[in-house]
Amino acid sequence: MTIFSYFKPCQILWLMYFLCVSVWPPLLAQTALGIESFTYLLDHPSERPYSSYMTRADQFYKQRDYRHAIYNFNFARELEPRISNDFLFSFKLGYSYKATHKFDSASVHLLKASADPLMGDYALFQLAQIFSKQDSVAEAITHFKKLLQKFPNTVFYIETCLNLAGLLFSQNQPDAADVYINQAAGILKDDPVMRNVYQSRILLLRGNSYVQKNNFNGALEIFRKIQEDFRYTDEAYKAKILSESIRRQQNTPATIDQFIDGNNVLILQGYYQMALNELAENKARFTLPHDQTEIEYNIARIYFAQGLYNAAIPRYQYLWKKYQHKESLFNLGKAARYQGDLALSTSAYRDYRDKAFLTSAWKNYITYEIANNFSAMGDSASLRQANLYYAEVRLKTPLSAIYGYTAAFRTAFNLYKLSEYDSCIVLLAEIQNAVDFLKPKCQFWTAKAYEKKKELQKANAIYERLASDQPRNYYGMLSHYLRRNNPKHPDDSFFYVNSSVGQDEKSSLFNFDMIKKLYFRIEQDNGRFYFNDRSLQSLEKEFIKAWIGKEILEPKYAQMELYPLRKKYLESIESAVLFRNYLEFLEAYDLAVETNVAMKKKFKSFFKSEEESAKLFYPRYYQSYVRQYAQKYGLDEAFVFALIKNESAFKTYSISKARAIGLMQIMPFTGNTLARELNLDHFEMMDLQQPEKSILLGTYYLHQQAMEYKNFIPAILGAYNAGPHRADFWMRFYNPDEPEEFPEIVELFETNNYIKKILLDRWIYSQP
Repeated sequence: MTIFSYFKPCQILWLMYFLCVSVWPPLLAQTALGIESFTYLLDHPSERPYSSYMTRADQFYKQRDYRHAIYNFNFARELEPRISNDFLFSFKLGYSYKATHKFDSASVHLLKASADPLMGDYALFQLAQIFSKQDSVAEAITHFKKLLQKFPNTVFYIETCLNLAGLLFSQNQPDAADVYINQAAGILKDDPVMRNVYQSRILLLRGNSYVQKNNFNGALEIFRKIQEDFRYTDEAYKAKILSESIRRQQNTPATIDQFIDGNNVLILQGYYQMALNELAENKARFTLPHDQTEIEYNIARIYFAQGLYNAAIPRYQYLWKKYQHKESLFNLGKAARYQGDLALSTSAYRDYRDKAFLTSAWKNYITYEIANNFSAMGDSASLRQANLYYAEVRLKTPLSAIYGYTAAFRTAFNLYKLSEYDSCIVLLAEIQNAVDFLKPKCQFWTAKAYEKKKELQKANAIYERLASDQPRNYYGMLSHYLRRNNPKHPDDSFFYVNSSVGQDEKSSLFNFDMIKKLYFRIEQDNGRFYFNDRSLQSLEKEFIKAWIGKEILEPKYAQMELYPLRKKYLESIESAVLFRNYLEFLEAYDLAVETNVAMKKKFKSFFKSEEESAKLFYPRYYQSYVRQYAQKYGLDEAFVFALIKNESAFKTYSISKARAIGLMQIMPFTGNTLARELNLDHFEMMDLQQPEKSILLGTYYLHQQAMEYKNFIPAILGAYNAGPHRADFWMRFYNPDEPEEFPEIVELFETNNYIKKILLDRWIYSQP
């Protein structure tokens, strides 16, 4: 029996053809790829010889394995030279060469692709970038200008203007640069979303323009604005360095306020040691008491931000004792609490309340914090003392106000912990109607009190009613698990990470019968492409460019192409659904979210169906990344989706008031630390707005917290939202036999609600 006995006749013919025409030349260059190609063609005998190479080249390209993509693109071209006329082929091969720093080869293919009348702007932009990297400034300027002239509506318009401005500055042409800065700013004027993305870059370029025109005061003013308003950006760090350089040249040392602004940039971006070194170096220069106070306070802030409370506490004590610094006394109360020294924390809060000349509202808040300290101690005497302080708060605050009803509920909760169940039930009944959302909470803990009293019929009746009437409420959900026929406490998959929860496959939301897969027909004379789908031909060219932009680069370009059409396609529900579904098909999720919100406002009745409501409120955007990294780090998809939903509502450009960034709302200093641990090269702050990097870093951080807190989700969420050191504190004072207690002992309003919302949404996401 020969080796050929193992193959069908058609496979033998293909084997002979393949060996003679295709395998041997590539095999000499790369044996592994040749063998892979051989195997592929045996399995796909009906395909043309170059098809297997093109298929694998596209796979490598999407995986960003550009070296292997180049090999396969070139093998395909040897077998079928006509594909060189195809825009997709020329662009992908040119981009692959660019990514591997083979700029001469990249230029050849990108130049050919730039002749395309529809998509040439993509190639021209890449070509101009190559000249910029090679310091061929004149060529880069020429190609960027050609891009603007040939494609005045290109999605690269703003980037091109800003690149041109930077190049013109390098040629000492600030006036010419200003023209392009103003053009970019003009486009962004009426677009708050994109303005938020580019504003810091534009300001930095304006500052550079002032420097070149010797208007140093104007430059310093702009650089200070960047440091104050955009502290989380790389531009803020550059503005700090440029400001210091100007002051050295002008021999005008920074004032204490200017120095602290720059130091705050380092703190916010996580350069703690650099910030501490800077403070130590400048301490001798700033000798006034006010200046010394600012420096010492920033040192304490750095220790506090890192959770090094044992280092922060003596600093705060020193600042209060020597300078009567009120903020230090308040922060001493917080630091001592999370260090576990509740006696010191309570003493600091009392001094702050009695000696810091506070308003009556602030005094009431500090009284509430003192009460929380006694609640955290947990013993009977301390719980009763806490209730006395809560009573003081309630006397001075209406029940409908946040501190009024919160102090009242925490009083009832302490009664529950004291086993004074009758008093707890009476108080919960008195306060449950203070605000609408308080009623399910009070009813749930009333049922819990009845359960403790062994009055199971009353408890189960409340659980049944809550589960039936409030299925999408946190306490309705808890009641569903605590009914008589269920286990005494929620099962492990509810309060603990379970990698099998929410792993179901979801089919694409896009109607492929409406817009089929696109393909290109190669013509001998040129590389123009034609679409085989009539429905696509009836739509604007932006739909075509969006698909190709996503195919050759990434989904954000699809979004940018379709962005100008968003208002037009909201004219009817049918066109809006088509537009939204096409965005989801292209994974242009930022614009899909915006379209969903606009549809909700304009077509309310459309979202009454459960399917459309789920798409709006519980989307599974970025599922490939969520699945990849959830599996890698032992998390469940439902947990990650619920967290993204609550952190950013699936908006990649989301930036919170606290300056957390991206889908998973990671703070810049945390992102820096995580990126170093994962060995991410060339990481920048705004990389947090990239979906994959945000999900990678966010799930890695969740994994760290899951290991620390033994997969207990409330503590993981407490650490994610408020910091691990606060979560450590809360873990000391909750009853592990009743995990539903954990959110209630969290005294921070935001974190308390955050934990409950994500537990609820995780449960909803996990439903089949």
